Amino acid sequence: TEKYIRLENDRLSALVDPMGAQLQSLLDKQTGRELLWQGNPKYWPGKAPILFPVIGGMKDDVYTYEGIQYPMPRHGFAQSRMFAVETLGPEAACFTLSSDTETKQFYPFDFRLTLIFRLDGSTLELQVSIHNTGEQPLFTSFGWHPGFMLDGINTGSVLKDYTLGFGPATAAATRIEIQNGFRSGRKEAFPLPGGELPLTDALFSKGPVVLEDLDADTVELRCDTGAHGIRMSFPGFPYLGLWTAGEPDKPFLCIEPWQGITDMDLPQEDLPAKTGIMAIAASQEIRSSITVNVW
Repeated sequence: TEKYIRLENDRLSALVDPMGAQLQSLLDKQTGRELLWQGNPKYWPGKAPILFPVIGGMKDDVYTYEGIQYPMPRHGFAQSRMFAVETLGPEAACFTLSSDTETKQFYPFDFRLTLIFRLDGSTLELQVSIHNTGEQPLFTSFGWHPGFMLDGINTGSVLKDYTLGFGPATAAATRIEIQNGFRSGRKEAFPLPGGELPLTDALFSKGPVVLEDLDADTVELRCDTGAHGIRMSFPGFPYLGLWTAGEPDKPFLCIEPWQGITDMDLPQEDLPAKTGIMAIAASQEIRSSITVNVW
């Protein structure tokens, strides 16, 4: 673990890999429970990748900007780039990724992406700043993709033992249908009676659950058979993705706040026209944060 950055307080311990600024561990010291999915390739090798500067995929992994075609891997390139460790304290660390000649082969923009991981009691705060360091508008997306280990949250628990509780209890949303990693173009009303969503295999039978127009910015992963859970707050994120994999047990759940969304399986017209894209004016930056609270 020497290559990882360790954050620690009385309640939590976290490890972050500067490669991709990816969370590697979130340990509840009170119980000794590892809460973060540990990347089993049988199900999903990831843990908590950073999604930047796109969410999801584009047809043929390419996009067009000002008449030029660029390659872009699914979920962007940040997860495979080494971040600089700017500041490091016992409970917080700051990581940055800046544009260079290599990123411009994929993405012809000047940017600085700053991520801050901070522990505060039983809460992990994740802050992001996207700074347009250039003289042209910056077109971008950003998303979080942490996976939570269900058996780590409550020993012996599986997906069907959990319910998601959205605040406020009047919450409702629209579900965007995703097929083979792309938007199908279909949407459906997605009521959440009492603000609750029981987690079942059937819920994910048509792929990930991707919500927009969700009139809630907190969600609790509550266990019907155990005392422990996780609360995530994600103000200012227009999309929320929920995803799991693995038959028959589905041992993890990803809760993914997104500023952006995957394309339809169609040739892309131009990056600024992409659904869910954000435009940042020259020399400006946008900031957001999420929190993960453990009980």
